[in-house]
Amino acid sequence: SGLGGRELMGAGRPAEASRGEVDPDHSVVEADLRAADRRATQDALDAGDSLILFPEGPRNMEEGLLPFKSGIYRLGLERPAVELIPVWISNLKRVMPKGSVIPLPLLCTLSFGAPLHVADGEAKEEFLERARRALMSLSTEQG
Repeated sequence: SGLGGRELMGAGRPAEASRGEVDPDHSVVEADLRAADRRATQDALDAGDSLILFPEGPRNMEEGLLPFKSGIYRLGLERPAVELIPVWISNLKRVMPKGSVIPLPLLCTLSFGAPLHVADGEAKEEFLERARRALMSLSTEQG
């Protein structure tokens, strides 16, 4: 499944993280990675690129969806003109195993929903639930 969130496929990580250097204060490194993700997302949108985002954050290897992270809500607030299009990818775990960047040449089905936008005054929890329902309505697996 895909819609929006922290996991941005193809986004770079700061050089320190890619070399495996870890700050003793892991929260600082984690905050730096989140900031790098946001910058990479903004840069890609500025360049007119389409992005594949996973609203649950890190890929879920179990059945069903994890709770959605707030990244798609923030993106919707910061970039109201950006269309957040729910896409259900059936057979995702085989086509794009966790950690892969390029899909494997296997059959899958993509189901696209109507674009979503954060409504004026819409609370984060309300939007995330609406986005989750929109994504689940596309699922043939209902997980």
